[in-house]
Amino acid sequence: MQVEQYVMAYEVEQDRLRALLPAGFVSLRPVLRINGEIRRGPEETAYLELNTPVEGHGKRGWLNVGHWDSRTAELSYAREGKTVTFAAPFLTISFAAVGVEGGCPAERDNEGCFFLGETPSFRPSQPVNSHKEFCDCVFAWQFSPGDAQGASQGKTLPAFATAPRKTYEKRALSPENAAAILPTIRSRCVELKLRGGEETEENGAMVDRAVELGDYLCQKREDVLAAYLCSLEGAKLKRTDLTAFLSAAAELCTQALLCQYGRHPAKIYEEMAEKLAKSLTKEQLAGIIEILRSDLDESAFNVGVGHMLGALAARLSAFLSASGRG
Repeated sequence: MQVEQYVMAYEVEQDRLRALLPAGFVSLRPVLRINGEIRRGPEETAYLELNTPVEGHGKRGWLNVGHWDSRTAELSYAREGKTVTFAAPFLTISFAAVGVEGGCPAERDNEGCFFLGETPSFRPSQPVNSHKEFCDCVFAWQFSPGDAQGASQGKTLPAFATAPRKTYEKRALSPENAAAILPTIRSRCVELKLRGGEETEENGAMVDRAVELGDYLCQKREDVLAAYLCSLEGAKLKRTDLTAFLSAAAELCTQALLCQYGRHPAKIYEEMAEKLAKSLTKEQLAGIIEILRSDLDESAFNVGVGHMLGALAARLSAFLSASGRG
């Protein structure tokens, strides 16, 4: 049987993983890993796995949280150019090859994978000697509203164990419970927080501002972008306005990034999200989301609105210039 394998890992709070592990297993790293496979034998099938790194029963490797086969589950894959997308009612994940060879630094610490169930088993790891290539990935768990979603940007970063800090209530080791744990390291995986519900009139005004920002992001002049953001200082925005603006702008760019992976953007952002998706690269959108999210977090503290807008203008202009937009 020939196997075409795709792998994406994202970092989560390790204490939440510890709360899911059954007795006899110790969490090695704060990571959840999604494996997608296209298997070619007498028939072609799609396969998905969700695993986390553990030590148990004298072995170090992966503990399987869940696995699905298209022969028994509603699971399919589609290929468009260099992008392969696996789709199921509970998960959508896309892998887009970036043309850079590499591998996972954790593979040297992998003896195999534990599978639990009525008959627990341990499957030794199989060496992969064929071509390995980094991918841009975007994923969205869909067991429940608010499940983990994110995008990684064509690189593998090591994840290190963290000391226990908080004890969470024990929960069953299940895909549903694991999918509810959100990504924590955005340099490894950009968390895509999708808002729901109706916009208030006040927030709707900030959505309009965010769409205006998107229009300036699509242009090729950092000075115009900076001038627009600085002009908002004269609009006498309150701190709540700034928070709503940054949140809407991050959501707009998130919708644009998802649009690049073939997902239809939310109606409220549709036109501008599609425009941004055509104007900016995945890396640029992910970087802008990071900047907006960072400022959104900072806006919760006692920092002047005008100061933050000026700093945002400088950061976005510098980022776009450095990433080749100028």
